[in-house]
Amino acid sequence: MPMMKKGSFFLIVFFICMAASKAVWAQSIGSTMYVAAKTVDVKESSGFFARVIGTFTLGDTVTVQQNRGKWLVVRSASGLQGWVPADAFSIRRVVNTGSGLSATEFALAGKGFTEDLERILGSSGEIDYSGVDAMERRIISFEELRFFLQEGRLAEGN
Repeated sequence: MPMMKKGSFFLIVFFICMAASKAVWAQSIGSTMYVAAKTVDVKESSGFFARVIGTFTLGDTVTVQQNRGKWLVVRSASGLQGWVPADAFSIRRVVNTGSGLSATEFALAGKGFTEDLERILGSSGEIDYSGVDAMERRIISFEELRFFLQEGRLAEGN
């Protein structure tokens, strides 16, 4: 491998390692993080079915108390402390731009699918969204979900 290519390869590997270490450091104990989701349930333990003890909202500031990979224990200035999913937080403050988009609309728009596109596709008569709309209206409780997982012998997971 020519010297330039070898040097470039090691430089790229170095920057990848630095970026990875920054991500790990960002969620280290004592670091400040910001809520990057519309709302985040604060739980008494890690896991999907853990009891919710409070809620953080977009832009709230927290301090990391523990890091367990996908789950963090964080504490707010108001004293609310509990387990939260790590991917709901950012090292930069996230602010509401006032766009009026719901979290679902924002996620779909990021994938290139918006309500306008749904309307256009639906108006052609080729696609019927009534089944999808019915599923979106259905609200499933934790108890129903837990029963489904147990009956199907599926792992509850974290």
